[in-house]
Amino acid sequence: MMAMVLPSVARTLATSRLGTREFARRLNLMEVFSHAKRQERRQALEEDLRKGYFDDLKEFKANGGKVFPTVQKLIAPGSSMPFPALEASDVDSNLVNLLDSFPTKAATLVCIAFRNNTENMIRSWTLPFRQNLADERAGVVELSFVESPLLKLKWARRMVVRMLGSTAPTVPDSRVLMSFADSRSLCKQLGMSNKLSAYAFLVDKRGLVRWKGCGLATDEEQGHMVNCATRMVS
Repeated sequence: MMAMVLPSVARTLATSRLGTREFARRLNLMEVFSHAKRQERRQALEEDLRKGYFDDLKEFKANGGKVFPTVQKLIAPGSSMPFPALEASDVDSNLVNLLDSFPTKAATLVCIAFRNNTENMIRSWTLPFRQNLADERAGVVELSFVESPLLKLKWARRMVVRMLGSTAPTVPDSRVLMSFADSRSLCKQLGMSNKLSAYAFLVDKRGLVRWKGCGLATDEEQGHMVNCATRMVS
């Protein structure tokens, strides 16, 4: 009887040791990933501290919000970057996947703002686009980021979205969206280094960024945008 019990006990102990080692291995991996996540957050915080509002303001006064040069010609698909995935709320408080908007249009003008004082900059891009591309294959998405910790609270979000719905213009083939997500990754990918400026991107039906501009659009820049968008829908 004892001879039968001992192998069973041995197997139990071996299994227990394996389980302990597996648990320790997983715990170690969790610690590694947790440490990496803390390092990532610390680095992001340091970047925010290095470049805050007053740095943006100083830069904006120096370049007028022209963070990068406006693209003059349509970017070839092979050289285009995909627009980053992003979820945002529409005026009815519905959660929207922005990437779902692109396949239905040959050209989508995506305008992004982080501050309230960028309305004129946004309009300088959207107005000529709408005037020159009265085409069902072209659309506009106006995306605003809400970064105030207070306004990110659940009850405040509902209030902000209701206000958005009451002030959003009812324009055909246009969407007004608001995002409460962390914008750092999106800013890094799209080169939006100054949050006092506004940004405009032409995205094709495959979700590729084919043109970009920023700041207050000049007549020449508006012409480049319209020409590129016209080529995209033709």
